[in-house]
Amino acid sequence: MKPSQPPIHSILRFFKTFWRDDSGIILPYVTILLVVIVGMSVLALDGARYVSLNTQLQQGADALALAGAAELDGSPTAITRACQAITLVINTTLVGSSTDANVQAPSSCPGPATCPVTGSCIRFLSSLPASDSIFPIPSANVTTDPTQAFYVEVTVTPVSMATILPASFFGGSNTVTTGAQAVAGNNPVLCNFSPVYICNPYETSGMSSSAATDALYAADTDTSFQQKLIRLVQGCTNPGCLNYLIPTTGSLPASACGPSSTQGVSQALAMSEVSVCNKQSGVSLNTAPGSSNTIADGFNTRFGLYSGSFGVSQSCGPATAYPPDANVRKGYIHAGSSNWCNASPDDGTGSNKGQWPPGTATGSMSLPLDDCLINGTCSTPNVGDGKWDCRGYVDKVHGLSVTYTGNGVCGNKTTTTARRYDVYNWEAASPTLLNHAVGGETGTPQCIASGSTPLTGVSNRRIMIAPIVNCGSAPNKAAAFGKFFITLPWTTGNQTTNSNAINSPFAEFIGLQKPTYNAVQLYR
Repeated sequence: MKPSQPPIHSILRFFKTFWRDDSGIILPYVTILLVVIVGMSVLALDGARYVSLNTQLQQGADALALAGAAELDGSPTAITRACQAITLVINTTLVGSSTDANVQAPSSCPGPATCPVTGSCIRFLSSLPASDSIFPIPSANVTTDPTQAFYVEVTVTPVSMATILPASFFGGSNTVTTGAQAVAGNNPVLCNFSPVYICNPYETSGMSSSAATDALYAADTDTSFQQKLIRLVQGCTNPGCLNYLIPTTGSLPASACGPSSTQGVSQALAMSEVSVCNKQSGVSLNTAPGSSNTIADGFNTRFGLYSGSFGVSQSCGPATAYPPDANVRKGYIHAGSSNWCNASPDDGTGSNKGQWPPGTATGSMSLPLDDCLINGTCSTPNVGDGKWDCRGYVDKVHGLSVTYTGNGVCGNKTTTTARRYDVYNWEAASPTLLNHAVGGETGTPQCIASGSTPLTGVSNRRIMIAPIVNCGSAPNKAAAFGKFFITLPWTTGNQTTNSNAINSPFAEFIGLQKPTYNAVQLYR
């Protein structure tokens, strides 16, 4: 007997039931979407890790560039110090997978004028392109001259990261690489300085800006250079020339007074410090108009001389606004009635009246000039030869029995190694020396403002801090900031002899002045 066969309608009913059954139908979709979701999650994780790595590299590049830029002060050793500073900065990435995951610059510093398309590089720049859209920075902006290096560009060594997503399964790479670049610069800023700039006394004709700056920095540590007296001729561009910087409006205190025709220069020169700041690359070479005699009057308050609009009978209040220096010895004699506020050069009478520098055989004496400034034979106009009679000055003012104990050797014109500033400090340190009276003049100020009390002297009022500009090779920026010791008052052209030495103040360069602060910042 044959087994019974299911009827056809039962088979059809089974297929119809199966076809209509929707339980578990989402499972295929979940299976497919799960692969997509996991893939997208891994891709997002890799993307986040990549962004984190790039951020860490950029922060590291910023740190390296800022460390290097802080050393770019325009000195002959700026690039060397910047390279050393860059190598000392170490930042480690958290997700880098290369052999060395540190954020690091190349060992070659400085690098070539043109950085490679891939890899790392350090370049120093004298300027930046006009637009940030100019990339890469052209080689025309690159310099190897440390005195012209104002910016540093650091391109760090690229770092690789292993991906979680197995991209090789799809024919890609299981690692990604990223890098970073930063540009930082430094612009030293000096605050509280005199509103003048002085042309580099040690720049000679045909010198490059780099060579002139090198000579200036050499003079910073060589007292033989600092012995050379400088005639600060106004309104020119030769070595040692002096030009005015118009003080910033509102920088003068309420106690400032004096003539307004010189845009504040007279008052600012009469003050010890003016509350203005100036970037080294931003010295504004604006010459203030006005009478040089008026400006000289303001300048000479440092020596206890108060004439014209700065006179003690005016409302200037010189005791507070424009005090004299603690040591004002200058070879002057009072102008009658013991009026030391309007003293004049002590040069005797007759044909010697008005001779410069001041000083007579029987009267007082100023710190002497260099020989070549007296006879007009200096090889560099306005810059002396360093030959001055220190011993003759000490013998005249303090006596033959006095032994000089300051810095350097106080000898004759060929043996002296002391600066006039050294002699000034030696005198200022001793009340006995300050009060030696030759021809009635002492080093201690004797100008009596109120009719009863002499003005109180202030130390180092005869120090003038000013930007120094390479006027022959780079006239649009300061090479450095310098300190100058003023040895004589500013004459006003009424001396009758020695035209090589009148109508100008005289000063010794006594060293460079460190900036008040460095304006270091990122530019790219």
